[in-house]
Amino acid sequence: MKRRPPAPLSARARKELRDLGTMAVLTHAELAQWLKVSERTVDRLQPPALGLSEGARRYLLRDVLLWQEARRNGTPAVRRAG
Repeated sequence: MKRRPPAPLSARARKELRDLGTMAVLTHAELAQWLKVSERTVDRLQPPALGLSEGARRYLLRDVLLWQEARRNGTPAVRRAG
């Protein structure tokens, strides 16, 4: 089954990310859009997340950026407790 590519970030989401900078808090779908991957790929990659409740996870952009940098450098990523 062929998956649709993720929808581009909305103008509102782009503005919020620009305004908040690295302190932005993203939903699962917003993180997938920002990374330009599917939500299933986000699940597989397991970026650091805050567990708010059963099934509700949020991602701090700052933590995701640090996680990406660690993956690129080949160093183990520090995972935050959530």
